[in-house]
Amino acid sequence: MNIVTFNTVKECENTLKEAAIEKSLDNRNILLLDGKYIGSKENVKKDIERFINSLNIENAESDFVIFGLGSGEHIIELINMGLTKIRILVIEPRVDVVSSFLNISYADKIINDDRVFLYLYNEEDLSGVLNLFLDEFNIANTKCSVFANYSDIYYKEIANLYSNYLEIQNSVLVNMGTHMVHSKHFFNSYMNNLKSIQNSTMINYFKNIYEGMPAVVVSAGPSLSKNVDLLKEFQDKFIIITGGRTLEILIDKGIIPDFVCVIDPDEPAFEIMKNAMDSKVPLVYSEFTNYKVVEEYKGRKIFFTDIGAENASRDFFEKDIDNLYEGGSVAHVCTSLAEYIGCNTIIFIGQDFAYTNDITYDLSVGGSGDIKNFFYVQDIYGEKVKTDRTLYFYKKSMEEFIKAKRDIKFINSTEGGASIEGAPADILKNVLENYGNKVKDRNVIENIIKDNTELMSKENVDLKMEKIKQNLTIVNEMCISAVEDYNSYIMANKDDIQERDFVAYNFNITNECIFSMIGSLKFLNILLSPAIINILGNPNFKEKQDMMEEDRIKIQLKRNIIFYNNIIESVKEFMKY
Repeated sequence: MNIVTFNTVKECENTLKEAAIEKSLDNRNILLLDGKYIGSKENVKKDIERFINSLNIENAESDFVIFGLGSGEHIIELINMGLTKIRILVIEPRVDVVSSFLNISYADKIINDDRVFLYLYNEEDLSGVLNLFLDEFNIANTKCSVFANYSDIYYKEIANLYSNYLEIQNSVLVNMGTHMVHSKHFFNSYMNNLKSIQNSTMINYFKNIYEGMPAVVVSAGPSLSKNVDLLKEFQDKFIIITGGRTLEILIDKGIIPDFVCVIDPDEPAFEIMKNAMDSKVPLVYSEFTNYKVVEEYKGRKIFFTDIGAENASRDFFEKDIDNLYEGGSVAHVCTSLAEYIGCNTIIFIGQDFAYTNDITYDLSVGGSGDIKNFFYVQDIYGEKVKTDRTLYFYKKSMEEFIKAKRDIKFINSTEGGASIEGAPADILKNVLENYGNKVKDRNVIENIIKDNTELMSKENVDLKMEKIKQNLTIVNEMCISAVEDYNSYIMANKDDIQERDFVAYNFNITNECIFSMIGSLKFLNILLSPAIINILGNPNFKEKQDMMEEDRIKIQLKRNIIFYNNIIESVKEFMKY
């Protein structure tokens, strides 16, 4: 029994009220809910067949999000289909339905199956459960469906499910696209940043150092110039966190931020900051930050681990390095940093998430009127403002973060732009006067950095890299050998079962070797992620229902060949460094 099902069972098993479950005319269990049968009283079997057919199951490795537990007959049918690699998230809105279901003879078979996640619908945490269930490896093989006539009764809840499902699906696809397009950029930044990371201060030392202080997060939205000057008078009473694009403008105005965050791996990250490289404001960055920014920046450097590389960095540096929330833009990292250092009030300025006045960025930081593929959302004044899919995605990500941090007060003092749910709008001058109650100690940051300037010695870094090189050389040679064996088998152009089994056995040995050296391969995961997503997420590489053993082995061989060829290419890339 998985933890989702366990929590649902615990919540429902002792309820006094139970829903009515009767026998249908074809001797199946059927749920009677508020005087209405869920399905057909005459023929439940036909309901189940219709439901299973609607799922259009092609792959034996499919996942399902199903609204409606009913009597559980359709769930037990799915389980009995022999699809060993499926996972099922069952969402039921009623406690009494779950309670009655637990008394049915086959209930134990369902709830004790770790592939089945029985979840009691809750609007507050639905998104969180879907986020746990959905990822880039199964999103293309997941079906979302409603059982029988649940939609007649719970249309609002189902609309909310589909809304959340599509939103998470979009988020997963954006992340997949980022990995597919930028994996080499990420890896290039990581490898070039190693020497800087080695001499940086770990983010962990800054946990709650400014507990109870208010923070201002400065972004580069079109509305920034309307009120940014007000910060100068109050800068000693607020923790000021900015991104690289706005660092120069703040310094020019005599406003000295406490932190500047940079996460972009690409060349523009350096171009927009190149005039502020002599700044002494501490730089907060991750493995994937553009290496030219990290290398040439004169100020002190604070390192956090990106969630996409946390295992590699934690293993390599042998430290449990913390990460910050990354919702797609540097504004999310700035906001997460404010929460991480203990700030209890976070104020946004320049955070439009929109093209206020038809401008991309504030004109003082290079904004323009080059707007494409926009649509309208509600702004802070209740009017309409232009945005696009990327900005809207960033807005929703920020709202998710705000929703999760209920102990923090968020205020949107941006004078324009899209409304931000959970961050009510207020005039910056009033906010600064109301929340600037004590002076911050600027020496705290400097003292921490001064005492912690090395994450790992150069000697240890060199030893680690040499060990990784040795292990990857072995893995590389085994992959080359396995690919050659496979190519020989294909070139022979004969359906030799013994030869095929030999290749499959060789692949198993190679896989065992690879996974025994997985610590060394964590570095390569950044480069391998597009291939892994392709292998695990592509429906063409999924085992089909009722597939012959011969065809199943062929799919496994094709998966492995793609994986081995990508390892070979990734090792070549690694050896450049």
